[in-house]
Amino acid sequence: MKEDPNQLKATADSSAYDLEFPTDGRQSHHKMGSKPPLSSNLQASFTLMKSFVGTGILALPYAFKTAGIGLSIIVTIFIAFMLTYCFILLLKTADDKFGKEKGSFQKLALNVLGNKGKYFVEGLLIVEQLGCCIGILIFTKDFLNHIFCAFELNALCNNTGFNILFALSFTVPLSLINNMHYFYIPSLAANFFIIFGLLSQMYFNSQVLHENPAIKSSFADQLGEFHFTNFSLFFGVALFSYEGVGVTFSIRDSMEKPQDLPRLLKHQLTILTVIYIIFSVISCLILGDSLEDIVFFSLPTNDPFYLLIQILYAVSALCTYPIQLFPALRIIENSKFLRAKLFTEEGRNKNRILRYFLRLCLIGFVFSIAYTAQSFHLFLNMLGSCVFTLLGFTVPIILYTVQFKNRTSLKKSVLNYSILLITSVFGIIGFVRSIKGFITI
Repeated sequence: MKEDPNQLKATADSSAYDLEFPTDGRQSHHKMGSKPPLSSNLQASFTLMKSFVGTGILALPYAFKTAGIGLSIIVTIFIAFMLTYCFILLLKTADDKFGKEKGSFQKLALNVLGNKGKYFVEGLLIVEQLGCCIGILIFTKDFLNHIFCAFELNALCNNTGFNILFALSFTVPLSLINNMHYFYIPSLAANFFIIFGLLSQMYFNSQVLHENPAIKSSFADQLGEFHFTNFSLFFGVALFSYEGVGVTFSIRDSMEKPQDLPRLLKHQLTILTVIYIIFSVISCLILGDSLEDIVFFSLPTNDPFYLLIQILYAVSALCTYPIQLFPALRIIENSKFLRAKLFTEEGRNKNRILRYFLRLCLIGFVFSIAYTAQSFHLFLNMLGSCVFTLLGFTVPIILYTVQFKNRTSLKKSVLNYSILLITSVFGIIGFVRSIKGFITI
């Protein structure tokens, strides 16, 4: 049965797609009759950079080592090119469908593909955000074990119960807050410690090189390494490192000049790719066999400075956990089934107990997966190979193809389908390889 376009528009314009979290008893800017301030291109560039850089970069050097530096450099550049191309396809589709109107990934899928498309994208976005939460918890778990075992604190080394209680003490209170405004400072702190941590890692690498100049003799051989058999363990991790597709529309709607977003995307992804390659290659070349699957674990724990860097990064990562959780909560709590049970028509709390009970259940689900997964690297590869392949490549190409049906050149169609085929194959192989890796651990 063909869906009524008027009905689709009415559904798409509902408050379920509001960018504000409509449940703290306050009205958003547009409901009060005032427009929120728009961001400049420079501000949008910083937001883009913040949205892409996350915990994935911690696993990237080990992924480079696994697949070989030479192969990894080529594939990283290839992924960056394809992602940039697909992001721009997504924005062109939104411009053609909405014009200057605000939109979202879900709203675009609804208007182009119907309700099934909307539900599919919403499901992917939920899994993406929960996956990022799980990645943070796996990192925190591994960090605590790394520190406690290094200091021979046997009572706490690999103590799952303590690890869970420690993580819960941070995540549960923060996850019950309804206003994203309160996470502004933790978000800034997390971004600062990411940058400071990466710089500290680079400084440590330079120290190692200074103390062991003979390492340079193996650089040429390592740069030419191509481990094709391990390629499937690299693709998903590299893709996970570019995790910003979910905020593309939020940035588009907040810009003074949204037409400049494609150009900003090209610039930011180019800069990000250069940073990823330099950071990963240098870490691989210098650290060699001492490189851990989480690169920060290669830092010495007997040095107070580097120990402090690791602790601050772990705490700031936990503080960003609710920021990753909120988009998933927004979709779930505003779903057709739950919205009427949780909120009034004005967007105020209607059943606070049920709402927080559902959040605690979701937290329990996330923790159960995080503390079952035995490998940070394999989990990121699995999530990247599946969810990020679909969100970054598959869905944008499908949306563009449907929206521009009979308006696409043969050359562009061939390119689109080629990217769709290649990334789907790589994604499936990477996902299966990760599952097999978990089974054999």
